[in-house]
Amino acid sequence: MAGRYPENVDIVYAEGDQRLRHNLRAALHHNGYRGIREFSNLDGATGAIKLLSPDIFLVDGSLSNGSSFDVIENLRHHKVGSNPFISVIVSCETPDSQTVSKFINSGVD
Repeated sequence: MAGRYPENVDIVYAEGDQRLRHNLRAALHHNGYRGIREFSNLDGATGAIKLLSPDIFLVDGSLSNGSSFDVIENLRHHKVGSNPFISVIVSCETPDSQTVSKFINSGVD
């Protein structure tokens, strides 16, 4: 991240629900964030992480039947992208204790 905050914060956002994706992007944009790349699937988001090394990764925890766990774990173990320390924020529509524990153990912030 270089330059002015929050304009130069790079965000990769993976969310399957188009309406939710649009609404969060609009809210972030309204608050000054401009470097938002959004994807409806983990493949696109993973490719962007490899290419861009974003500052923040926002991800829907239910994408691809839970394989977001694997993407986060691979990110933290330097198998995806060049920065294992980017901030990872996960959303869960119906979290239970097992799912939350699994995300915590995968390396979310």
